[in-house]
Amino acid sequence: LGYLGYVSYIFEPSKNEANSELNQSQYYFNLALNELNSPAVSDSLFLIALEGGEGRYGFLDIISNYSGTPAAEIAEYSAGMIYIKLKKYEEAISYLEKFDSNDVLLSSIAFGSIADSYLNLNKPKISLEYYEKALSLNSNSFSNPKYLFKADVISNSLNLNQKALSYFKRIV
Repeated sequence: LGYLGYVSYIFEPSKNEANSELNQSQYYFNLALNELNSPAVSDSLFLIALEGGEGRYGFLDIISNYSGTPAAEIAEYSAGMIYIKLKKYEEAISYLEKFDSNDVLLSSIAFGSIADSYLNLNKPKISLEYYEKALSLNSNSFSNPKYLFKADVISNSLNLNQKALSYFKRIV
């Protein structure tokens, strides 16, 4: 009865409230992604999506106030992606590593984004490990070709010739 009460009276209302808050942050995130002409405007929109605006929570508030909900998981992913756009790679890694989803494509993209962040921090060995994690989740035609190519280039630069050759063969 205690569990049923918790789910019915605490978790479900909290989950619904988190989803409502997520919509506004997601709106600003999408506006920022579509703002091609002005980097300053897109950066401002990304910050509003992260920190909130117009009396609504941002992704960071959703993460801290609605932990454990699906909305908080999406907020972690989105916050990580925003930090990549803002070139704050360590923060991006921090949020994307916390992201956990059953969606293999989204999880694969999260690992690939972590790998990209490590590459931008000039840590190619760690980057290669995360590309390999992204590739191991599933074989899709959306993200895998890109990650195979990046893993091949990094392997080549690290003189891991056999590994580079195996990635090249998979690309072919």
